[in-house]
Amino acid sequence: YFHTYPIKLNLATLDWQVIREIERDPAPEVEFLGKGLGIDRKEFYLISLDGKFGCVSFERGPFGRHQLGVVSYGDGSFANGIIESNGKKYLLFSGLDPHKAIHKITVEVQGYTYDLYPGKFSSVLPSSPFLTHCEVDSNINAQKVNLFDIVFYDEMGNDITSNYELSAGLIQ
Repeated sequence: YFHTYPIKLNLATLDWQVIREIERDPAPEVEFLGKGLGIDRKEFYLISLDGKFGCVSFERGPFGRHQLGVVSYGDGSFANGIIESNGKKYLLFSGLDPHKAIHKITVEVQGYTYDLYPGKFSSVLPSSPFLTHCEVDSNINAQKVNLFDIVFYDEMGNDITSNYELSAGLIQ
């Protein structure tokens, strides 16, 4: 069990635990960018890895220890992905919003439209960085959202999408 789920998740030591699991020379610089998001046995945390925005996922074992899932990072300011857990599908969307202007995100996926709220899981609305999610239709077979199907709105309902460079990575 301890070989399959080697990580005792502790946010104070999570950076070096991820560095140890990546096994890269030289060791990367990892910084966690706030609170994570848990969906069933999967947990997701935003990171800066060598100065690039990304996400790391973990799977929780039956006795509370974790194994590293996927570490993804890149030059983009946003990341999204559609994951499946216990027969349900979820859209995860993360990003950097330095001006804290994004109040709502509307996403279209295979004919379905979903609204996400970046500040939903933080004490300050909106937030940077942010990680939000919603349940999506189980018939969706996409793994991520097309960047042309994303619209950002400010708190007054104005479309502010053009204020952002829509480059994105994948959350898995």
